[in-house]
Amino acid sequence: ACGPDSVLVTSFDPEVGRGAVRRLWLDGRTQGIGSGPWDPAGVATDGDRVFVAARRTNKVLVFPLG
Repeated sequence: ACGPDSVLVTSFDPEVGRGAVRRLWLDGRTQGIGSGPWDPAGVATDGDRVFVAARRTNKVLVFPLG
């Protein structure tokens, strides 16, 4: 969850090796938060930033929620 009316969703395309995190609102709007050559394993937020755990790299990526 990302507030009362939206969620954070991760995806990964193995054919091109790119992951992404997007914010989806209940009314259908979407916002790209971040994408790159990483496989997301988990996502969390503190209300200002989005933290994405990247599989196989032992890294946590940080993106502004804005």
